[in-house]
Amino acid sequence: MRILYAEDNEEIREILALRLKSLTKGEVLTCENGQEAIGVLEGGVNVDLVISDHFMDGGNGLDLYNFMRRSDINVPFILMTGAENPSELGFGDFLEHNPHNALIAKPPKMAALKDAVMTVVSAREGEPEGLPQSENGYVPIRLKILYRSDEAPTDVYIKIREGHFVKIYHAEGELNEEDISKYERKNIQTMYIKEEELNAFLEPFMIILMKIFAEEIEQEPNKIYERQLEAQELVHSQLKASGMTEEAMELAKSLVEDNIRACAQTPRIGDLIKQMMGKADYIYEHSLMCSYISGLILTDLEWNSKDTQFKLYLASIFHDMSLDGSSAMKDMELNGIIPEKHSEADIERFLNHPMEGSNFIHDFREIPPDTNVIIAQHHELPMGKGFPKKLLTARTFPLSRVFIVAHFIVDYIYKEGFNIQTVKKCLTHMKQIFNEPQYEKILISVLKIFKLEFAKK
Repeated sequence: MRILYAEDNEEIREILALRLKSLTKGEVLTCENGQEAIGVLEGGVNVDLVISDHFMDGGNGLDLYNFMRRSDINVPFILMTGAENPSELGFGDFLEHNPHNALIAKPPKMAALKDAVMTVVSAREGEPEGLPQSENGYVPIRLKILYRSDEAPTDVYIKIREGHFVKIYHAEGELNEEDISKYERKNIQTMYIKEEELNAFLEPFMIILMKIFAEEIEQEPNKIYERQLEAQELVHSQLKASGMTEEAMELAKSLVEDNIRACAQTPRIGDLIKQMMGKADYIYEHSLMCSYISGLILTDLEWNSKDTQFKLYLASIFHDMSLDGSSAMKDMELNGIIPEKHSEADIERFLNHPMEGSNFIHDFREIPPDTNVIIAQHHELPMGKGFPKKLLTARTFPLSRVFIVAHFIVDYIYKEGFNIQTVKKCLTHMKQIFNEPQYEKILISVLKIFKLEFAKK
């Protein structure tokens, strides 16, 4: 199988090209813009799939797509863009023209990209394959990719002559910029890794890829939240598949740091909430909103040491990870348990999820102490009216109380909508429920956080 891939960011292009090779075991031709890709097709090169960014200097994705339509090159086209509707960009009946055409949001969800690519691969089963992706069992990688990592994920080789490769970096060996640039000065642009180690090589670079996307959209506030939701989904997926790996923890740390920066840059909580609601799976969106509101409360209370922030933000990320985001779980989260409406199995799962989440992360040494306690207590309420242990307020952890309040606000806003009237109702309701001395300062902080919304009335 041969893929033509156009992307103007070199690092994104190189890392995703490796990922595509890993998925398809085929050949990936890379171009830095639409015109270069058109040149490849005009040269008579046959491809089985085209993947393209849209906004590129020197010819965008639409230029490439229109050329293919005019030339009757009817192979699947995967468009990567931040736009929700390809027709708004001039792509017309893009999704209808070929049943395997696909629109992938950028930054891409790797699962969605994989599904789109593998659909094309499956449709081609039994057809002749393109050129092999390796040379004598070695896969080429661009030298510049190595600048993005402090250590080699696998052994790395250079080719000294046809069919002969020499190891220059050992797996987990240090990669330093000066050493890498030494090869670049010798005009060596390509390194090699063993074909069977490609997936191992890619693991840390998929996280690095997310960081590169983050740098690309740093100045686009409406994209910050999409990036963070994607990162949170990756963390959950990694945890469920492999436990708390070093890569998952690194991505979680990056997400925490990103949250802190976003809160500092956008102090109006209303702006944060409006940007986020309805953009993703409820579990991920709900968790991220909890982290923002928790962080703003901590800042106002002046409890915002880095360690404290880290614990509360991690609790936000992981507190609902044992839930599946189904409509039943969301309904119980927002409207409470209704025995006539919800099955016994769903009710049991919902009631147990605080302890399941807490137990899941308890033994991971990378998770700081007390994070699991916050998760276990996030549904506890004053007067022992919460669950799973019906704790009185005096028996709850101070950071748990901050999170409990943030959690309450998020659920209320999801249920009632976000406007000045619902904010007022929410605060009035909270004063009745959290009418205990331990919550007094927290409620004062919440009032301060929402004061800008009151100023708009």
